[in-house]
Amino acid sequence: QSDVQKLADEINAANRAGFGLNPRPYVFAASVALALLMANPALEEREVQALQQQTDDLLVRAEKAGAHQAGLYYYRGLLYAQQKDKRAADEFLRALAVEPAHLPSRLMAAQELRRQGRGDEAYEVLKAGLPWRYALHDARPLYAETARQAAARREPDVTQEALLKLGYAERKIKRRTRGHRGAAEAEGAVPLP
Repeated sequence: QSDVQKLADEINAANRAGFGLNPRPYVFAASVALALLMANPALEEREVQALQQQTDDLLVRAEKAGAHQAGLYYYRGLLYAQQKDKRAADEFLRALAVEPAHLPSRLMAAQELRRQGRGDEAYEVLKAGLPWRYALHDARPLYAETARQAAARREPDVTQEALLKLGYAERKIKRRTRGHRGAAEAEGAVPLP
């Protein structure tokens, strides 16, 4: 039995345990189908269409089960972006309406808005992300891009805020890396350069 089939069986078991009312297994299964789609650019067109349809069906089922979480809209946005559908930006913005600190949605919304020629809106999405704390994700790309765009727009206050946050994030990453390296060295591991 393949790993994908085992995963599908576990997702189905989780769904049965939740009586079909828990949207999380559907969102998770959609994320797996979407990852397969995005990781395999050499798929035949019929396979691509089948995975896209499967992803969409799972997200519809999640929504019917009551999911109104950032992950649902984020994965639908990724599906639309993969299809080059203009609705992608709207889905990422829906995710931000539910969870403003969902960094992947913020970055993808800005990317899709820029791709659609809506650069000012993309910048506003990035700028609106500065006040939020991002514990689960590395926010350095957000801070760097916001600083770059603010500097190009001659907005020194926003540029300074983004650069300060970028510097803080850099120091935080270095402390984490140093902490892990110190623990490894204490255990007798060979230090990394």
